[in-house]
Amino acid sequence: MKKGFLIALLIIGFILVRLVGKSLFYDPLIAFFHEADYSVHSLPEIELGKYLFSLIARYALNTGLTIGLVYVVFKKTELIKFTAVLYSIVFVILVPVLLWYVFNAEKSQYQFLFYIRRMLIHPVLTLIYIPALLYNEHTLKLDKDD
Repeated sequence: MKKGFLIALLIIGFILVRLVGKSLFYDPLIAFFHEADYSVHSLPEIELGKYLFSLIARYALNTGLTIGLVYVVFKKTELIKFTAVLYSIVFVILVPVLLWYVFNAEKSQYQFLFYIRRMLIHPVLTLIYIPALLYNEHTLKLDKDD
């Protein structure tokens, strides 16, 4: 009961980050990518410091919720550490790529920018990562039973 309640709270946390993201975080690309044919327009002006702060804050919130979910579901210190390292590596790789595309992308590359940004501001990785951990746990349990 307690485990299910905590999982539900964490999922609500993800939903709240998503719902209040437009008003809580600075991201001029949200409106840009909601345009019907954004590929014909130029990217909006972006205040780098403000954008980076918002990006880091949003990624940190989603990462914290993911680590909380891993803790509640698996209760394994090594998985919590692995999750923190994995999310740190993803952030260190994707942020420079995102920033390069924000300031250098041609209109034909906007779709790639859209998906990199999505990986950073939404818990897309979590939607892949948690089921993979559950599958791995199930597989290990089956191997032990054999």
